[in-house]
Amino acid sequence: MTSETKNAAQAAFDRGKKYLDNADYDNTIKELSESITLDSNNCNVYYFRGMAYSLLSQHEQAINDFNEVIRLNPNDVNAYGSRGICYMNLDQYDNCINDLNEAIRLDPSNDALYHSRGVAYYQIDQNDKSMQDLKKVIELDPNSELVASAKSFIEKIKEWLFNIGQELFEVSLKSFKNDEYNNKILAIEQFSDLIENGTDNSGLFFLRGFAYMELGKRGQAKQDLEKFISIDPKNDLVSIANIILEKIENKTEDTALIAYARCMNFINNNDYDTAITELNKFISLYPDYISAYENRGILMALKENFEQAINDFTNVIKVEQNNTKAYACRGFAYIKLNQIDKAKEDMEKYIGLNLENTTLDNVLKILNEMD
Repeated sequence: MTSETKNAAQAAFDRGKKYLDNADYDNTIKELSESITLDSNNCNVYYFRGMAYSLLSQHEQAINDFNEVIRLNPNDVNAYGSRGICYMNLDQYDNCINDLNEAIRLDPSNDALYHSRGVAYYQIDQNDKSMQDLKKVIELDPNSELVASAKSFIEKIKEWLFNIGQELFEVSLKSFKNDEYNNKILAIEQFSDLIENGTDNSGLFFLRGFAYMELGKRGQAKQDLEKFISIDPKNDLVSIANIILEKIENKTEDTALIAYARCMNFINNNDYDTAITELNKFISLYPDYISAYENRGILMALKENFEQAINDFTNVIKVEQNNTKAYACRGFAYIKLNQIDKAKEDMEKYIGLNLENTTLDNVLKILNEMD
């Protein structure tokens, strides 16, 4: 290469760099392309043209230029980092993370690289690795302009944890509704079909009356139980039917059957405050009924009374040491109260019960990255 050609290439590079500094990316590309035509072995020219392409969102062209930089200089940290960001913008996260891994290997103190990789991990829901990188940003330079962004992403990860917990509480309550309420409705429908079809079985009236009673529908329960007694007065279940009828006549509300039915009705009507009041009454009368603590704990969590929720789930666990739902729910309640060590213990216990749950595995990984 003649000195004249070399000087012309340098002049075009200088002009292109000036255009880049002034955010005139089209002219940047024009001048740097001319420089490359004159001297195709200057990795800096490819790098800055790649930056111009990237700033114009022409990421494929930018990647081609960063490829050339790396071909000419395999240890160019900036090229790996910039190419990684281009891959991120193209949603090619595996390529992005591979490039950022290499850049961090070459420059392990570069907070910007950790920030970019942390964001990439966040985009593919690897939140534990994301939090690890974002914490590294803060650790490397607490005064960096990237710290605010890193903290913002960390808060988003914590919010994800909270949302997972909220979903667990809601799903648990929905499951309770389905199990306790819908099954009884279905049973009533099935008994009714059999009765209407003329099935000769007096016990159907007893069973349907009992189901009505559990749902708090006393009038319908009374009719069925009286019908049962009238057509089969010698049945062994008549004594139980009479006890229930006596409670209905006296309007007694202190039996487990009626009290728990009232709780169910309020839950199914989404009246959680009244449901909690009824569960309080029920538990005071029947303190050994463990499901009541579990359901009250879920309601308390949904009402954001996490201390009481924890107490209820603890009561469940004292009796049912392998109750996975109680460990998971209590763990998320601890997260809400920022009691991370206790949350870890519950998630570890859950996972130790040999249950496969990818979401809770990830939750535990994130908790291990939290202070």
